[in-house]
Amino acid sequence: MKIETQPRDDHQVRLLVELEPEVLEKFKHQAARKIAQKAKIPGFRPGKAPYDVIKRFYGDDALKEQAVELLVDDQYSKILEEAKVKPATAGTLDEVVSYDPLKLAFVVPLAPEVVLGDYHAIRQEYHLEPVTEEEINRVIHNLQTSYAVAEPAERPAQETDLVYVKMKGVLAHPAEAEDAEVIRESSYQFVIGDADDPWPMEGFSKELIGLSGNEEKKILHSFPEDYSSEKLKGKEIEFTVNVQAVKSMKLPELNDEFAKTIGGSFSTMEDVRKSIHTEIEQNRTQEYDEQYISMLVDTIISQAAIKYPPQLIKNEEDHLLEHFQEDLGEKKMDMDTYLKTRQMDKATFIENEITPAAVKSLHRKLVLDKITREEGIQLNIDELKTTVSTRMAQLQNEPEFKNYQRRGQVENLVNAVTLDTAGHLLNRDTIERLKIIAKGEFKPEGESEVEPVTSTIEAEPVASSIETEPAASSIETEPSPDSILPPPADENPSNSEESNPTEATVAE
Repeated sequence: MKIETQPRDDHQVRLLVELEPEVLEKFKHQAARKIAQKAKIPGFRPGKAPYDVIKRFYGDDALKEQAVELLVDDQYSKILEEAKVKPATAGTLDEVVSYDPLKLAFVVPLAPEVVLGDYHAIRQEYHLEPVTEEEINRVIHNLQTSYAVAEPAERPAQETDLVYVKMKGVLAHPAEAEDAEVIRESSYQFVIGDADDPWPMEGFSKELIGLSGNEEKKILHSFPEDYSSEKLKGKEIEFTVNVQAVKSMKLPELNDEFAKTIGGSFSTMEDVRKSIHTEIEQNRTQEYDEQYISMLVDTIISQAAIKYPPQLIKNEEDHLLEHFQEDLGEKKMDMDTYLKTRQMDKATFIENEITPAAVKSLHRKLVLDKITREEGIQLNIDELKTTVSTRMAQLQNEPEFKNYQRRGQVENLVNAVTLDTAGHLLNRDTIERLKIIAKGEFKPEGESEVEPVTSTIEAEPVASSIETEPAASSIETEPSPDSILPPPADENPSNSEESNPTEATVAE
């Protein structure tokens, strides 16, 4: 076997492989036996026709074509091993250059290469704002409002009142043949001054102050070009509001009796305040950490040299698109309907939003995977087993679990859950390590060693057969597709607002 390696600019390699004549002849005989199993040749039972008869009956070209397929199945992994090539995904047989001698050309995507900068030198301030009494009081007020009794008010609306309206919104200056209606006339209710209800615009509820039952008001508002709702961004909208009723809110007294009504675990208002403090703090920490790590990883990526074949981006695009379509399905919407709401075709959507998101996601996966290996971060096997056991116990209550049992695929499910859990745990520990490094708190000498991961949960990086689908060898990393892509749009802008996808910060 002679192999000539021809590097390409797209992080792939072309392998020109020349094989001895006897190799082709061997696989031609195998091809003849395979053909004979199904062939109906006069005078011979299936599988009993000799080689010369098969060759004469089907032709030498058919045998050669079948022989090459069998040869590739059998020899591809040996070719990769001899060429010392580590593929990222399955390669392809590019062409049969010649049959005499037999020369085959393969195109093989190379494993990604990541060269990190000095990420240990990066410092990023970590400053989490403390929870304030004002924030706690705001939540308590919202709780108080949710338990309030609404009483008819024979007066104009004022702050904290509950106002029932019929409202519609139309374009102030619609283009020719453009549908002017952006918000269908329907019934809505607003608590005036409620900070948690900014729809359809910030401060809208205060426009109702001074209005009484059966009064009408027109409100003209210009939305900025970067507004989150696709229907409203850059548009001047005229809202027509008809007040149906005004009600005053009689709030319950904030005492221990009130505390007992909002949850079985609360005995006093002090218990309520502590619980609210904890929840706000946990949510804030999670949100802040996501932003902190996102900025930190982007900085590391900007200092790294990353190479990978185009197939990896295509795989990531397919994954994100599939995930996005699943999200649409949960909202009872298909891709065509979604694209119509965005006034965009699928190719443009993929180019402008899926591809940049895929690039960013892939860069983060590759860089975090490299850092995991550079830092020697390994799984705690006991934690992995405990977490997998917990997840499997939860899955057993799902209807889909019975389907796995019926198909005898529970072991496959366990393996998938184990790999997924291992990825999440490694990702978590890597991110925690990066946080400590960026805060200047990392002390290598103080670390304790952890037992290495067993090979049973590692993905095999080398494709053994050219037809094999690529193995998912990278760990799952933040950000998730949901945090990269715009959410599926809702018909009613009060329920959901669209956001633009974050573009990748590193050029190819």
